[in-house]
Amino acid sequence: MSYLRHVEACNRFDPDASLPFLLGGRRVGFIRRDHAKALAGFPTVFGIDDRAIHLAETLDPPQRRTEALAEGCRSSARAPMACI
Repeated sequence: MSYLRHVEACNRFDPDASLPFLLGGRRVGFIRRDHAKALAGFPTVFGIDDRAIHLAETLDPPQRRTEALAEGCRSSARAPMACI
């Protein structure tokens, strides 16, 4: 994706099509609702409900979070949807 296309995509942000992504109860970003299904395949990493996607609180210290997210990205890269 070119830089300009990325900026244009960011400018089309639709909050109704996204869920807040929470880390320790704090919003750190948003993830599209249509990507939530793929993340549901990683229940030890993500908690998903109707209002938000949570990074598992058991993933502490930060190194464990990094490792868990890296594994999720590697697995997602092998699936039709790339890492978010």
